[in-house]
Amino acid sequence: MQLTNGDLLIIQQFSDQTVGQILKYDFLSDQFIQFQTFSFPLKNEIISEINIVANILLTQTSLQFYIFCINEDFIRQIYQSKIKINVAFIQNTLEEYLIQSEDTEFFIMKHCYLNQNEISFINTYHLSKAKILQSFQELTSIYFNVELQNNLQIKINNSAKNNIYITINCIFSYQNFLFYVKVQLNTVQTTYELNIQKILRHYERIENFFHINEYLAIISNYQNQYIYDLKQEQYFYDPIYQMVTNQIILQDYNNTHFFLFNLTENKAYIVEIGYEINIQSKKKSQDCLLIARNEISQAEINVFIQQEELSFKQQYDRGIIILLIIIITITILLIFIFRRNKLKQHKLQSFKLNISMDQSRQ
Repeated sequence: MQLTNGDLLIIQQFSDQTVGQILKYDFLSDQFIQFQTFSFPLKNEIISEINIVANILLTQTSLQFYIFCINEDFIRQIYQSKIKINVAFIQNTLEEYLIQSEDTEFFIMKHCYLNQNEISFINTYHLSKAKILQSFQELTSIYFNVELQNNLQIKINNSAKNNIYITINCIFSYQNFLFYVKVQLNTVQTTYELNIQKILRHYERIENFFHINEYLAIISNYQNQYIYDLKQEQYFYDPIYQMVTNQIILQDYNNTHFFLFNLTENKAYIVEIGYEINIQSKKKSQDCLLIARNEISQAEINVFIQQEELSFKQQYDRGIIILLIIIITITILLIFIFRRNKLKQHKLQSFKLNISMDQSRQ
């Protein structure tokens, strides 16, 4: 795993202890070398999951969850919890984080910061699951059973701080719906607001929300990845494409492109996700009906394709322009060659004149 400063963190589990090693890149030898070794104070607990968020390490064991602060000189445990927690770094800050957990009624957001490798809490926000489902129901006119509010899940995509507000881009998952929501935390009044951006439909259990913004969403489970096109304004969004995750892996490259790793071919590509229509018919114009369907819904759109051909006059004008360009280019080259030869002749005559004058003086 790579830290924010570019160092590598390697964690090894043994029967009696868990050891972490920090490797630094050495430019002279062009390789990573061991810099520091640490022991995790986990009392023989086996780590089942590890995540790095900025400069902290979130680990899960069979007993509880731990947060470690990673430093070049040590790794220190700064927080632990017996209930499941997730951690998100707050952009536009130095060392501020959100620790997210939940109980039967609320999603709990703890705003904290690292101070000299110690954790300090600023505010705690309780997001009511019942109120969240109520807001979804009012927007969609679909009944959501509040008694099943424990089935509501949240996944934080990213968060950023601007003045007194912390904006959280997250996904709420409930039944066959994914709600892309911006949650705004007021750090002064300790209040929050929900702003629903997009509503996505799915028909399988979603395990991971890999990428989402106002234009594109990629979600996945253990078998498939689903791509959603969010550019067009519509009430519900359905996946436009499905990929098998054990064959293809997508990773962010920038705002518009992705790295695509083809595991079967052992190749990587930079790709852009969009639409392409291949026209094999030679008809100048034609109507067609595009149909997209999946297990949830079906969408149809009429498309009129007009293939414009150049008229005889357009082809003639284009030929004249190309011919003029060729004539002008040849003319310029001839002028250049003529001037160069004339200059050479002038220099040669001057040289001969100088020789004759020297001989006459002798």
